[in-house]
Amino acid sequence: MTRLITIGLVIIGLWIAWVVYQQWEKTDSTQNMTQYEAAEAQRLATAAFDPRSLPGLPDKLEDPLQNAKEHGAKALGAWLDFYADKEKVVQDPRLAWIQLDYAVLLANSDPVKAKQVYGDVRDRIPPTSPVYPRIKELQKTFE
Repeated sequence: MTRLITIGLVIIGLWIAWVVYQQWEKTDSTQNMTQYEAAEAQRLATAAFDPRSLPGLPDKLEDPLQNAKEHGAKALGAWLDFYADKEKVVQDPRLAWIQLDYAVLLANSDPVKAKQVYGDVRDRIPPTSPVYPRIKELQKTFE
């Protein structure tokens, strides 16, 4: 009789261990999938996001901005100096996006200034801004 009880307890113990293992596997795969899905959603949101939809830039300045971007960091810096600093026509959140573009263009030629521009934008923009995901995306590059 004690053998039967012992065998029964061993079987119950193995069954409990199997159920716990299955639950652990399910939880672990759910966490990994959730992290993957979050990263994929962030990537798609950044890739699908059109910065031209951000407020803060008059339509008449869109073409000069694209022209400045095509001519590199120096031209974009001059554009920012004129329209954002002197004329104060460009406002956040679009200004922040343009400044991040400028920091990316500067990263190879003047990394110190690029980090400064990035830091200014990071300190100014709140986490609720539509630009914030891009700031987090560029964080490893500039810090």
